[in-house]
Amino acid sequence: MQAMLQGKFMEQKSRTSKKTGEVIPLACIYSGGEVVEVVNADLSELEFGTEVSIPVLISSGNYGLYVRAVVDEE
Repeated sequence: MQAMLQGKFMEQKSRTSKKTGEVIPLACIYSGGEVVEVVNADLSELEFGTEVSIPVLISSGNYGLYVRAVVDEE
């Protein structure tokens, strides 16, 4: 499912892919009373509390919903 996630930027994190060893950026967004971790969203240039609007893809995973940023591949 595609959606537009609107909220406030909280912090930038990263994790390492177990399969490829690649570092994957995670952005934490406060929206609707919840903190949502958005995979593949590099918002490190933003300050805490900045309003953001990010197009995302949402799918069901083993441990809940999996939220990925829509990234334009050029």
